[in-house]
Amino acid sequence: DSWVFPLNPGSSHIGDVAWTKTYHEGCSPSPSYMVMWDLPVDAIKIRNALAHEFFHVLEFGSYSNVVGCSPDDAWISEATANWAMDLVYPGDQFEQPYAAGYVYAERRVPLDQAWGGNADKTNGYCDYIFLLYLARTYGNSMIKAIWNATEQGNSLGALAAALQSQGSLT
Repeated sequence: DSWVFPLNPGSSHIGDVAWTKTYHEGCSPSPSYMVMWDLPVDAIKIRNALAHEFFHVLEFGSYSNVVGCSPDDAWISEATANWAMDLVYPGDQFEQPYAAGYVYAERRVPLDQAWGGNADKTNGYCDYIFLLYLARTYGNSMIKAIWNATEQGNSLGALAAALQSQGSLT
């Protein structure tokens, strides 16, 4: 489902265009819905927000280890959703502003941790650059292999399992 709501005049997050939520709580695949704010933004921002949020729809409907089920799953969820923007609209480069966050802050902590402990603002969004590297080095199927491996364990274990066929990163 997709819903469009008028902008909440009290919202301090004018940049937040959309979000996705499951219909059912718990750690199993679930249908979900997207909420889009009726904001005066350009088509490029809207379509990239849709690509990002549509990944979450696929994630929530396909995988058991979704955000909230394991403390380290938030980063891979948001990183993959940002990677999806580049996959669907590579010419837009809408995800590129997050690269600076990776270079200046996120690279200083492990992938499954947020810089400065601020998971709501940083965890995962900037880490898309690592998934972009993996996809461009090994193909887009590597991202699916990582997500398939999350069913057997945490996100870092899934990375190691998916990369094992490539000889790992070392």
